[in-house]
Amino acid sequence: MGYSIAMRPRSKKLKQKMIKFMEKNYKAPHTIFKGKCSSSFSSSSEVPTDELSYDHAKVALGFNYSCMPEYESDYVWVVLRWMTLKIGRKRKWKALPIAVPYTVYDGFEAWPVIVEDTIPIDDIPEDKRWAIYTKDCCKVTKHCDKDTLDYYKKRQQFMEDVFGVKDVLKTIQKEIERLDELWEEDA
Repeated sequence: MGYSIAMRPRSKKLKQKMIKFMEKNYKAPHTIFKGKCSSSFSSSSEVPTDELSYDHAKVALGFNYSCMPEYESDYVWVVLRWMTLKIGRKRKWKALPIAVPYTVYDGFEAWPVIVEDTIPIDDIPEDKRWAIYTKDCCKVTKHCDKDTLDYYKKRQQFMEDVFGVKDVLKTIQKEIERLDELWEEDA
């Protein structure tokens, strides 16, 4: 069993531009986490693809994956959100005052990508605050409830204890900064 996570580019031209860019510049999780990943335990698309196992939309672009350790999964999701903010379509949500980009899980479940400070926090319903991210696409937990914060703390500790992976967030942020700089140079 696997999963597909995707975004919807604003145009075919942008989709092709992102595919070429990522083929040249994307680093798979096992390369940025310096061999900490177990290839027998994890699998994901080496680069973003439009041939998704569970998302058959013609415009979909994203990743197929299964059984990934949390830090790999976090990385792939952050890269997907980064792609979404660069070239993704926006959608109006009933609960939000403006249209925002979105990701799609397994071809049918759309999730908003809200960049911190683009919408006043009081205008975001509490049940959507989990979808608030920093400009580098990493999770913003300051708006989450205590249970969510506890979950993230336990998750980080688990990654350190079980996989020996430290500074996951810093590693991911550094990689997103690298992609961002290359994207701007390529523009």
